[in-house]
Amino acid sequence: VERPGRALPLRRLARTVLSPRERRELAAAPAGRRQELFLRYWTVKEAYLKAIGSGLRFPMTACEFDVGTGRPRLRSLGAGHEHARYTFRQWAAPDGAFLAVAVQGGTVHGPERDVPVRVRTPRPREESPQPTAF
Repeated sequence: VERPGRALPLRRLARTVLSPRERRELAAAPAGRRQELFLRYWTVKEAYLKAIGSGLRFPMTACEFDVGTGRPRLRSLGAGHEHARYTFRQWAAPDGAFLAVAVQGGTVHGPERDVPVRVRTPRPREESPQPTAF
């Protein structure tokens, strides 16, 4: 889950996170939409890397996604990496945060399965009562 709004060094981050094709798509996007697009790429890549158990050891630039819809699609994984069967979903929460999940099952070339997800927005915590001095 990532929330937009904070200043991000998009150009620097794009070189370490996005494939060449994704960087071109980011550069071609209207300036006001670039952060959103970057966060869409970031959240789906992060979900995928967590699903395959590699964490950030897997080079993020090696996996390439199409994030044009709420159903991201894995385009390619680069040389030496196998395509895994995963279904991807991505949402923008009411508070503006982006979230993505990768669930084993389905494939970029075959049937996908429905992914039931419940998104909860936590309520703000009430202030702790101050101790009373006696």
